[in-house]
Amino acid sequence: RCPGEFEGVARQRPAHGHRGDGRQQPRQCAHAGQFGALHTRQQDLACAEPADAAQRRCRQGPHPVVILVHGGCWQKAIADRTLMNYAAEDLRTQGLAVWNIEYRGIDEDGGGYPGTFNDVADAVAHLRLIAEKYWLDLNRVVGAGHSAGGHLVQYLGVTGDEPSLEGEGGNPQQSSRVTCVVNYYGPSDFTKSYGKSVDAHEVLPLWFGGNLETHHDLHIQGSPLYWVTPDAAGFATVTAKAT
Repeated sequence: RCPGEFEGVARQRPAHGHRGDGRQQPRQCAHAGQFGALHTRQQDLACAEPADAAQRRCRQGPHPVVILVHGGCWQKAIADRTLMNYAAEDLRTQGLAVWNIEYRGIDEDGGGYPGTFNDVADAVAHLRLIAEKYWLDLNRVVGAGHSAGGHLVQYLGVTGDEPSLEGEGGNPQQSSRVTCVVNYYGPSDFTKSYGKSVDAHEVLPLWFGGNLETHHDLHIQGSPLYWVTPDAAGFATVTAKAT
């Protein structure tokens, strides 16, 4: 189970549409920009500032942290991190610090598996370098994402500190482990995706560099389900069935 401080994360609804729609930009801390060596690895840190006077005792921290990972079929042409601005602002006003991150898409150099996930792991590692400055509680870090972002945070939850999946952001000594995961309808087993997802036959060959027949091992390796151990983070998965 996720700690009680994260209950508000599971109540967030995913945004409709693919791109950020210009709604309120979350108030940023001084730390915003890029992490690692690539310009596509960017993030925004939204400071915790509870709107409710009764919660302002939390304002001094240390603050629990929510790492937001956007969806969009792992493609920058469909979505970027601004898609999650609405959630970042709402969570910030509940007293949570928010790390809204970007990653390389499959439509960019180096994107796909495992490069895209390496970027996410790098972002978590980088967060630990600034935790003291911004009074972040590294014992209470949750990854939250939807669709493709849901897959990426699940992968964080089950592969934390796996050496072969750490990125190249220059922080190999920092952990990429999270406390728990909130997954909004992200896939967990790519060997079952074909025929069940309308775009799997188009997107997954780009993600893995081939389809299930030609790259079966990578489909297993890239599926969070096959990495689950007793040491995995706590999970909350939100999904729905069409009627």
